[in-house]
Amino acid sequence: MSGSQETSPKPEMVRWYDPLQLLKTGIQVITAQALGSRADARIMLAALSQKQGVFDYSDRQELWIDFVADLGDGWNSTYAVAYLLAQEKLRVKRPHGEEIETRRGDICVMGGDEVYPTASREEYERRLIAPYEAAFPWSSPPHPHLFAIPGNHDWYDGLVSFTRLFCQKTPPRWIGGWQLPQTRSYFALKLPHGWWLLGVDIQLEADIDALQLEYFQTVALQMKPGDRAILCTPKPDWIYGIKAAANLEYFERKILKPRGAHIVLRLSGDIHHYRRHEHEAEDGSKTHLIIAGGGGAFLHPTHGPNVDRIRYGQACFRPVAEFPDRKASRRLSWRNLGFPFLNCKFGLLPGITYTLLNWIMPHRLFEFEVTARNAWPVVIGSLRELLSKPSAIAWLLLILGLFALFTRSDEVTESRIIHVGIRGRIREIWRKVCRMLWRCRIAGIVHALAHLLAALLLAWIANRMSVRLWGFPTSLCYLLTTSALTFAGGWLVGSFVMGMYLLLSLNIFGQHANEAFSALRIEDYKNFLRLHLDSKGQLTIYAIGIEKVPRKWACNSHAGGSRYVPIDRELTPRLIEEPIVISP
Repeated sequence: MSGSQETSPKPEMVRWYDPLQLLKTGIQVITAQALGSRADARIMLAALSQKQGVFDYSDRQELWIDFVADLGDGWNSTYAVAYLLAQEKLRVKRPHGEEIETRRGDICVMGGDEVYPTASREEYERRLIAPYEAAFPWSSPPHPHLFAIPGNHDWYDGLVSFTRLFCQKTPPRWIGGWQLPQTRSYFALKLPHGWWLLGVDIQLEADIDALQLEYFQTVALQMKPGDRAILCTPKPDWIYGIKAAANLEYFERKILKPRGAHIVLRLSGDIHHYRRHEHEAEDGSKTHLIIAGGGGAFLHPTHGPNVDRIRYGQACFRPVAEFPDRKASRRLSWRNLGFPFLNCKFGLLPGITYTLLNWIMPHRLFEFEVTARNAWPVVIGSLRELLSKPSAIAWLLLILGLFALFTRSDEVTESRIIHVGIRGRIREIWRKVCRMLWRCRIAGIVHALAHLLAALLLAWIANRMSVRLWGFPTSLCYLLTTSALTFAGGWLVGSFVMGMYLLLSLNIFGQHANEAFSALRIEDYKNFLRLHLDSKGQLTIYAIGIEKVPRKWACNSHAGGSRYVPIDRELTPRLIEEPIVISP
């Protein structure tokens, strides 16, 4: 039963295309990339903290583990996931309708990017701690434990805020009813029945530092032949390619295999949807690669870069399940047609740029009448003047260069993709053509030309309207009117051109998946994993999805439970696919 509706402000989804946010994020990324490898916080943390050993849970007969990644964005999506994680018992519908009862995890693992847009004490408090404490205010012994590995957004302040929250030994640290026992940004959990869970910190450059390798070498000494491991990383190296995978392959080959242990399950986030790849060996054993980055951040599409068959190590993996499905993902991408309204402040950039181009570029558009006999000479004269002025040519080259640089390729390594069958070969040829056009920056050049054409047309309209209002272009009123009309047109049309570019780039070329969907800030289609290790050593994985996230919450009148309950729609979790069973 609920009480009064909560009216205090809660953080909304990050507006990635606000000019100020773009500037802040760009500065953080550049700074982190430039200084991250030269001031590695993991080394300093290991030197200053107490020695961290293995966290041993092997004395339990069974164990429940929750895995959530890419949280700490908008309140509605983050709290909805936290609310379900906090429930002592959670019933979820299977794909065919019947229900399964699951239990709150004895352990909760946060798999990276615990806060958006960039790490700071204030953002962790608003976007992570507040919703999780509200969802699970307290717990009775034995308290569930929470472990976390940092993602790239956690690293943007050099891991300072992450370390302060997750890695201090004293005083005892909590997030709501979850206790935080780790002292480093990586950890090893010894589970019952010969299972292990390893959380690896790969920093920003997919690097595993020497002290971390030394820690896991010590951990490996406790492993026995036949032990099985769950490897948690903040980025799915099977998607991002050879460079990202190099250190993890070394980790598996040099540390785990000599002890006779092997990895049967890899868990990761960073990509904000659910996808599972599977490989079945000749002996019938299966290895699973799961991306579950649906803890609260904006949704990523599932119809972007091609990952239908990927080569990882010596094996071929195929996708088994996705959430949302590709049909729904493609449908959602069309929301980019509403880019000007979804990202209102972004219009400042094209508005100002179009206005500057109107005054910087040499032209005589104010003389151009559609019905005038001298229309063609005016157009030719304007183009000749435009291409003969060094300043104008410099501006044109700068604009074309900037848009060409923006036309970058997504990080998926195409060399890992395997094509099979006639349809696969046809798709391969089509994708090769698209990749060739993309790498030639054709899309970027067309994007730039579209903006230049839009700016030209808007400048002509603004100049003609001002001439009709104020006469020959010499008065201050003329200048102000022309600038205001160009700015307003640039705000709307420039944003629309941007939205069209993102839509076509994703749906035709399979590129700009991150940029296209971050613009939409979709709160729905969230997910997390619930793992059950039973008394026989069998691991069952429940991939839990939420199609629609509530937007309105009310204070909960029941003491001891979550502080807020949904009031505008029922929060209905369901299994994305049938439970995944890994037999002992």
